[in-house]
Amino acid sequence: MLENEFGAEIAALVNACSEPDKSLPWRERKQHTIDALAAAAWQVKAVVAADKLDNLHAMSADFSLVGDALWTRFNQGRAQQEWYYRGIAQALSIPGPGEPDGLSRLRKDMNDMVNLSFPKNP
Repeated sequence: MLENEFGAEIAALVNACSEPDKSLPWRERKQHTIDALAAAAWQVKAVVAADKLDNLHAMSADFSLVGDALWTRFNQGRAQQEWYYRGIAQALSIPGPGEPDGLSRLRKDMNDMVNLSFPKNP
């Protein structure tokens, strides 16, 4: 459907940003995402970074309203969410060939937002 609507390139990009097997346990799926992201093309890194930044901004806004109750909304709690988002930030920190300068800004924003969302001494 995506390919028909937006073309093969966009469909391939969305596929590269998606978890391949939703039947796997949460940690395995997330570890796969982190591992794949480290070696991904810059376009994939840019889309994933934008998506995860949006998630972190939404989480931050919700946290300001409900506090620690936020973590009950997830299948995995705060510690696992922190592990995942820090892993994503680390995977994004590995530059790839042909990266545009703008990706370094996304990388910095991601690191800043992870550190804001998961302070070392909450």
